[in-house]
Amino acid sequence: MNYKMPLRARLAGLLRTPRSMFSASSILIVLVVVAGMALAYYVFVEKVQRPRIETVAHSVSAYIKAVRQFARVATPAQREAFIATLSVDSGVRLVDRNEARFGPPRGPLLPAFLAQLQAATKGDGHIAWHDGDGADQSIWFEVRLPDAPPLWLSYPAKVNPISPMAVAALFGALFALAIGAAAVLQSRLRPPLRALGDAVERLGRGERGFKLPLTGAAELADLADRFNQMARGLAEADQERTLLLAGISHDLRTPLTRMRLALALRDSAPGDESVVRAIDEIDAIIGQFVDFARAGSDAEEPVRLHINDAVREAAASLELDGHPFELDLRLPPLVWVRPVTMQRVLANLMGNAARYAGCGLAVSTRFDAGMVCVRVSDAGPGVTLEELQHLGHPFVRTDAGRAKGPGSGLGLAIVHRLLQTDGGTLTLELNRQGGLDAVVRLPPAPADRAP
Repeated sequence: MNYKMPLRARLAGLLRTPRSMFSASSILIVLVVVAGMALAYYVFVEKVQRPRIETVAHSVSAYIKAVRQFARVATPAQREAFIATLSVDSGVRLVDRNEARFGPPRGPLLPAFLAQLQAATKGDGHIAWHDGDGADQSIWFEVRLPDAPPLWLSYPAKVNPISPMAVAALFGALFALAIGAAAVLQSRLRPPLRALGDAVERLGRGERGFKLPLTGAAELADLADRFNQMARGLAEADQERTLLLAGISHDLRTPLTRMRLALALRDSAPGDESVVRAIDEIDAIIGQFVDFARAGSDAEEPVRLHINDAVREAAASLELDGHPFELDLRLPPLVWVRPVTMQRVLANLMGNAARYAGCGLAVSTRFDAGMVCVRVSDAGPGVTLEELQHLGHPFVRTDAGRAKGPGSGLGLAIVHRLLQTDGGTLTLELNRQGGLDAVVRLPPAPADRAP
């Protein structure tokens, strides 16, 4: 039983539909060519060779009938003179059974030819084949005599069946042709498809304002044009959304500013401080809305950055506010990011840990599985598994977060969008201390990037 399972797995792998375009196109081309060759072979055999076989069989049978008839009516002396003449002129021999040599016919068409001869001679004697050494091939016809034992007539014939090496060479050439055709097809399809894949990835990261070249086959050019239209529509929608939120922000902040100014100009009264705090909270929420809409759309240029320097800067700022972080910083490779954006990411994650946990604050950096990892940890109350699945979605807040104060639930969503633009990811995990780990993963800076 143990040896059957791997065999089944291998058979399943062989029968699995190929996923790469190169292998699929190679197999398709081979199947099409093989099917075409099979059809051509069928047409050649049935429409060309079989009519020829019938014609030659009737001609040979007429000749054999004449020889048989003469051999039956001739005297022994006339028969010997006739046999000598046949041997000199055409190589035909008439011998007794002891000198006749028989063997199985080779090739796909020779048995059909012998069957046609047997039918054309109306069964007047047996017909056999002798293959010899290639140069002594012949057809043997039985000649029944009225006054003597049967003789056998040897009729020279030359048949050259296709050798296995020729068949192997033909299929080898066919396979090479299929591989070459698939390679040519792949070379024409791969660059536009790769460009499209890169463009989809850039669009998913939030990049806008780029176009695909309309090159390659007509279908690929049409696909690139449709993608450009979609990207242009998304860019226009993002711009309209940003303008809408900016307009709303301006319209809302204007009366808030008037309220703040009115409170500052009049004499203080009980409850003014709570009103000012509410105004500040509303203003902060409006700012988060605008930040979420503009995340990843700024014109900041990426640079080669040592992530440890960014972590130390963010930790120093939070330590001034009374939130020290324990740092465990290794020496990962440089990353290719926008420095101000990365500071916003780290300040948001570390600020969340300080605000909602307040204890067990730590940041570590590693290089793991080809990615630069920044882990922001805390030992706070943490979240439930159900809350963890939805945490990071826009406008989602936990019960503990609501208890800590007002907010919009956009902080982690903003971090996710900012990281996505630089090719990074954000993962939230529960740790052993019962708190939460926010893990940022960034690709290392390519060697060809300018410092």
